[in-house]
Amino acid sequence: MSVDLTQIPPPLPEPKKMNLWRWAIAFLVIMVVGSLVTFTISQFYSLSEFWFWFGLIAAPFIIWLLAFLYCFYLNGCRQYYVTQWNKLHEQRREELIIFAQRPLYVLENYLYTQYGKAGNAKGVSNLSITMESLRPHAGGSAVPHSALPLEHDVSESDFIKRLTAIVSDIKTTFGQKLFELSSVTSLHIRLFIDSPLKELEVKDIFHQVWKHKLNFVSLSVEPAEQSHLFLDKWLDDTAHDNSLLLVIGCHLFSYPQPNSAEISTAFLLAGKNLVKNKKLPEEILPNNYRVAEIFRTEHQNDIEKLLDNALLWGAENKSELTTFWYSDITPETNVKSVTYFSSKKMTLNNYFNLDTSIGNASHCAYWLTLAIAIEQAITSKEKQLVMCGQSEISALVVSTSIPNESIKDK
Repeated sequence: MSVDLTQIPPPLPEPKKMNLWRWAIAFLVIMVVGSLVTFTISQFYSLSEFWFWFGLIAAPFIIWLLAFLYCFYLNGCRQYYVTQWNKLHEQRREELIIFAQRPLYVLENYLYTQYGKAGNAKGVSNLSITMESLRPHAGGSAVPHSALPLEHDVSESDFIKRLTAIVSDIKTTFGQKLFELSSVTSLHIRLFIDSPLKELEVKDIFHQVWKHKLNFVSLSVEPAEQSHLFLDKWLDDTAHDNSLLLVIGCHLFSYPQPNSAEISTAFLLAGKNLVKNKKLPEEILPNNYRVAEIFRTEHQNDIEKLLDNALLWGAENKSELTTFWYSDITPETNVKSVTYFSSKKMTLNNYFNLDTSIGNASHCAYWLTLAIAIEQAITSKEKQLVMCGQSEISALVVSTSIPNESIKDK
């Protein structure tokens, strides 16, 4: 769930200081009233000299002094209460920000599109990858889309064989690293497969490819339409700071919609403590090795609040924000985003719409934009901003760091 700083009780305004001029006027009024009362009583009753002067001067002064001291005490209590309240407010706000700024470190990033498994971000940024009208694998009229290549003798609607080939390729790409890491720390696996396959079929494919040799704590198939909600829910549990997470996202279709894209992504993510406390083998994450880091995803329909929070969660990394990647957002959202950057006097070098280059990956658009941003961040060593979604807009920051940087190299 999103970290909402507005849920913290707001700070209290500073209480007004005591107005000494008012108290001076009150002193004069009380003295005059006391004198008049004393003179009036002396007309009807015989007062000794002591009681006359006491009622004339001492009694009004004592009444004023007691009222003044009591109000002075109350004002001091208010000052102390407000100070402590505001201190706790800032402390809680800072704690929530630190909690929300915990990143996930990217040990492996896999992206497979029609344009290959490497250089997708470069292709989009230099405009060599653009949406083209192609004839679908199933035949028919040309449709603007991008589709993954088919294996020999595999039809576009044979999703079991197609997904098996993809998972096998992921295993080949970084399976050895997974085997090594799963033996030293807990590994969780989450599958987001946007295809007609059922949950049990997806699990069977995964087990068939890995043949139960992978040591993992949990494996589940998640609804692809909730892809954008998953990582911030994962970060909500601080126990995951000591865990590995393998996320596979895949969008497949038998016949394309205009501007749609088939894609496959996989991320091997490490929690903060695994990296900062050097719990990973040095051959996996050596000193001075630069990795991408993913910060918490923010969900808002208010663009200003959305971007304020997304940038705040990624503010611990001081790299310059240069590139904005977006997919599956409305033109109105795009305009509001550009207006936001202008109002904040932020100059971004690049704005890339993946819907007009690689294509819209439907429920896996989040994973596509994330994978592209990671690829570009590692290449450029600059901070990237990701945005996607229409009914609920999501945004997050991707950057790079050297978490195990040697002191002598700093």
